[in-house]
Amino acid sequence: MCLLSHASTLVSLDLPELVFMSEAIIVGRVVKSSSFLEGSRIYTVHDVSVTESINSDTALDRKEIEVMTLGGKTEHFSQKVLGEAELKEGSQYLLFLKCRDYHWVPAGMAQGAYPVVMDEFSGEYEVRPALINADLVRITAGGIKGARQWIAQYRPLDDVIEQIRSLME
Repeated sequence: MCLLSHASTLVSLDLPELVFMSEAIIVGRVVKSSSFLEGSRIYTVHDVSVTESINSDTALDRKEIEVMTLGGKTEHFSQKVLGEAELKEGSQYLLFLKCRDYHWVPAGMAQGAYPVVMDEFSGEYEVRPALINADLVRITAGGIKGARQWIAQYRPLDDVIEQIRSLME
């Protein structure tokens, strides 16, 4: 039997908000992922090899950390949580992380995980828009309005890191 839910709405986070709410900001590659069932929820733990720690105030002196996301596949079940980050083994990401219940989790769900890909022509790394699978909204004095994520097009990773560091000053 398959039960599906098709609606998720997230409050849109811009870059300053992501930087402010994150306890760690890193660039890392997912080297391994494993899912487990706890009660009625499936969680996936991703082993992430840290290639760069952007906010040096954080205690990320380890070369590998675990990042937990909601959803995944176990032997008998699968669960997809719309709006949650979907990290793929072998892929590299710019991750905005919070510590929740002793686990690193993406801040703002999928809004805290941006794919980093090498441009095949320039050889430079680019940050790509996150795969959100949810509606983004902004709450204003005039009500709730549709919104877009802060990065709508490919941007050089070095430029994004520089922008993040300037926001932390």
